Amino acid sequence: EIAEIRDPDQLVATAAALIRELFGYGLVTIFDADERNGRLTMRSCAPLPLEHEHFTLALPIEESSVVGRVAVTRQPIRVEDVRTSDVYLATPETSSTRSEMAAPIIYAGQLLGVLDVQSSRTSAFDEGDLTTLNTIADQIAVGLENGRLFTDEAKRRRELEVMLST
Repeated sequence: EIAEIRDPDQLVATAAALIRELFGYGLVTIFDADERNGRLTMRSCAPLPLEHEHFTLALPIEESSVVGRVAVTRQPIRVEDVRTSDVYLATPETSSTRSEMAAPIIYAGQLLGVLDVQSSRTSAFDEGDLTTLNTIADQIAVGLENGRLFTDEAKRRRELEVMLST
């Protein structure tokens, strides 16, 4: 299902919802990375916060949060108990979170974003879960790149059609 999605926004929304549904994670968030401006911006979240039309979350790419550290190090992270972590960033929407793990979304050496999952249970994730999350993040990266290529090709085709019709 996901492999056929060419629209990047639909891809990340579907991926977040499916990851939550299939693995039973409490919260799944996909962040876009803007390394030039040093920001991670929430692109998709499952479940959506109650005020989702107005809810945005932007974090600096620095080691002050789990997703920020993943963006800096480009390595997946698993936090067994966020209450004792020096990199956990609490928000009102994540008040019930007790464990978290995140993986970088990287394509051809470029950081595209971060995939983050949270649970209300302490020590909810093991190394196998982290490996699985990293694999899913790699697949999201490929899907995003395929969507970009598809969009670029469609744009070139339209430009060519305009040139040939004049």
